[in-house]
Amino acid sequence: MSALTNYGEDLALDTLLAGTVYIALHTGDPGEDADQNEVTTAIDADYARKSATFVAGTGPRTVSAPVSWTVASTSAGYTVTHISIWDAATAGNPIFKGPLLWPVSLAAGETFDWLGPGTLVIELD
Repeated sequence: MSALTNYGEDLALDTLLAGTVYIALHTGDPGEDADQNEVTTAIDADYARKSATFVAGTGPRTVSAPVSWTVASTSAGYTVTHISIWDAATAGNPIFKGPLLWPVSLAAGETFDWLGPGTLVIELD
């Protein structure tokens, strides 16, 4: 078999992204297992993975509601270059990983927003 059909891609995405998943921010390439360069509470005391749900259907999947992080006022700031999607708020198993279209530099007190449908897209090639 050389590739999934469109139906197969939709089924895989709906299965992998069913229910609540958790988005992690990374300051560099997360690596094959998405276990590298995740922002930590040592960098941002308020950091935590954020829960999200994705709209099921056909084609690329998008987040169903806004997702945002606010950088702690005590943080020196950092630049987000990648994200990963997990099946748990802590530890857990990585499902997807990838770079942002462009890095986002965040300073203390700033908020990083994904404003809902169409702003975070997951698709299979």
